[in-house]
This record gives sequence, structure tokens and C-alpha cells, in this order.
Amino acid sequence: MTFPRGLRALNQPEYRRFFGAQLVAQIGSWMQSVAQAWLVLQLTDSPLLLGLIGTLQFGPVLLFSIFSGAVADRFVKRRILIATQTTLACQAVGLGALAWSGHAEYWHVAALAMALGFANVIEMPARQSYVADIVGRADLINAVALNSASFNAARIVGPAVAGVMIAKLGVVPAFFINGVGHLVVVAALFTLTTTGQPASRSITGVLADIAEGVRHALSTPRIRSKLRSLEPSSTSTTSKGLANGSSASRIPCRSGATFSSSLYTGITRLNSGTGFGVASDMGQRAAPATFATAATVETPDTASGRSPFFPSTKQGSRYPRPSSREFSSR
Repeated sequence: MTFPRGLRALNQPEYRRFFGAQLVAQIGSWMQSVAQAWLVLQLTDSPLLLGLIGTLQFGPVLLFSIFSGAVADRFVKRRILIATQTTLACQAVGLGALAWSGHAEYWHVAALAMALGFANVIEMPARQSYVADIVGRADLINAVALNSASFNAARIVGPAVAGVMIAKLGVVPAFFINGVGHLVVVAALFTLTTTGQPASRSITGVLADIAEGVRHALSTPRIRSKLRSLEPSSTSTTSKGLANGSSASRIPCRSGATFSSSLYTGITRLNSGTGFGVASDMGQRAAPATFATAATVETPDTASGRSPFFPSTKQGSRYPRPSSREFSSR
């Protein structure tokens, strides 16, 4: 089967397998985001603590994304992805097991959210650079467009499926499905022959490479314009950030590292976190407005702020549904 020009990257069998596995994992990730937010609300009934989970999850990306491109450039990318995807699967299964056993506590969710953030710090630049190794420069822009399309498709399907599932079965299945989704990616990676070899060894260190990446980003007009469009006080949507970050990743940096995309991702996480922090603070006074506002930020955690309006989980659950009257009276 030959795909049309607009989908030409899918004509490469390895990318086709990787793309399909990533789509499954992305849908599962969105499902977990909704379930995780709902679980936190069941445990704490606190919009502020829900916002803190988002801070813990995206904080590592903000703080360390500037280093991750240079680090990922020094190792075989397929091995990095296998390790990070396995970590993400363990994180999802662990959270699901805690919720299923009825022993989940807030600090469990917080610790696992931070683990998720650290795994994503390394996974994101390695994945973007690995896609370039799979498809080559000729089809890279098309592959980036397809990745953006799959993300937006998963953003629609994942929360919708999660909402129905939580209403019928509770939060536990969403965590396990996400774990299986990441294992699908691991299985697909083992079938690929592209290894994503590291860049040629350099006598310079990581910090020197980072400094070179900063100079490259600031001296390249297309990248610099992306960075200038960001304001720390704004509440940019993650969907816009990912689209712009994907544009930045089209511009190869030193040795193929996606430094510019890593830098951009860190800043957009700051913007999203700022918006959600404001929304969570508002939640102490008017929770329905909180979740309406947080939903506009559209990060994986904040978009799931709609979860207080989901039906309750199974009757008799250890985690009772917060009263809608309590939310409306604040």
C-alpha cells in the first residue's frame, strides 16, 4: 500500500510501526491524565493540591529540558526510548495497582507524577531526534506534521474514552491501559533496525554543548522568533507549544540533537504551569470557574480539570466523589 504525498512518511515501514505505537501510547497517556486528576480530587478534594501535581509533573521538564538534548545526543536513542517507555509503563501500572488496592495516598500520586516528569525530560528530545533518524531529512517535515496530528487526535479520543470508562469502571483501567500502551511502544522499538546512534564523540562537555546550542538557537532567526513569542506571564496552550516546538525541531542542531525543541518545551511548560497555578488558586474561591479556566490551558493534567463533573466511580469506592454542592458553594 502506497500512501499519498501528504502521508508519505508512512510509506516507510519502520516509521509506520513507530507512529502506530506512539498513537496508542498517546491515547493512553491522555486517559491517565484524566484518571490521575480525578483520583487526586477523590483523595484530597483540593484544586490547589491538584495543581501541585501538575507542578511536580512538569517541573522537571522546565528545569532540566535544556540539558536533555545534549545528554540524549550521547547515547543510542533506541535504548533511551526503550528505557524511558518502560519507566512510563511501570509508573502507570504502579499507580493503577495502588488505586486498585485502595491504598493510594496523595504522596504516592505526587511521587509518581514527578517520576513521570523526569522520564519525559529524556524521552522527548530522544524521540524527536529518533524520528529524524528513521525517516531522514527528506520526510522529516511530513513526519513532524503526522506526529502533531496524532497528538491532537489522541487529545480528543483519550479524554473522551477516559470519561466514559471512569463513569462505568472507575479510574483503575485507565492506568493499566496506559501501561499497556507504553509496552506497545517498547515492543515496536525492538522490531526497528534504526538504532539512532549517538553523535560522534566530542572533546567538549555537556555544558559546552548546551552553550553552543543556546548560541545556535539565538542566532537562528526561525528559532529565535519562536522563543521571542513566549512570555512567562502568558498561559499559552500546550497544543500551541507542541506545534511550535515541532516547528523548532525541524531545524537540526548540532549532531542532530533537538536542543531548540527542548528549550522551547521547557519554557512552554513554565507558561502552562503559571496558568494552572492561577486557576488552582482561584479554585479556593470558585471551583467551577477554576476548572473552566484550567481546561483552557490544555496541558495533559490541566485539561483533565473537567473531571469534577464526571459521574462518580463505582459505588462503595474508598474514594468518594466530592459533592457538587461543595464545589458550587465555594
